[in-house]
Amino acid sequence: MSTPVSRENAQPGDLIFFTGTYSAGTPVTHVGIYIGGGQMIHAPHTGDVVRVASVYGSPWYRRYW
Repeated sequence: MSTPVSRENAQPGDLIFFTGTYSAGTPVTHVGIYIGGGQMIHAPHTGDVVRVASVYGSPWYRRYW
């Protein structure tokens, strides 16, 4: 169970759900953890290391929330 929040009200620890990032049959295709300041941690590719990235950078911004 979760409670949706707006981009403006995101807090560190909130999950960010993305759609359309990969060819998949489900609405959610990627998840990041918001760490504040417009940044998230995520694993961008299968088997890749965890990275810090901007949620506003391409291609993420167009596909989140």
